[in-house]
Amino acid sequence: MARQAGPAESIDEMFADERLAAQAAEIEALIEQAHGDPREAIGALLVQLAEVERARAEADRAVSLGYRRGLQPARPA
Repeated sequence: MARQAGPAESIDEMFADERLAAQAAEIEALIEQAHGDPREAIGALLVQLAEVERARAEADRAVSLGYRRGLQPARPA
């Protein structure tokens, strides 16, 4: 079910559930590819986790840099 974005809700927040569902599907696929070998599945999941953490850190830096440059929208009162 799709949600309507409210005035304070960004497009990223609106699609967060869909992204989480896609990530869950990727994790399930990795476990299937491991053919039941938990060590292989855990290794693949750790690689994926590292990629997610790297992307999160890059996004945090981009937001911080945008804020410092004055590119962030004004905060509502």
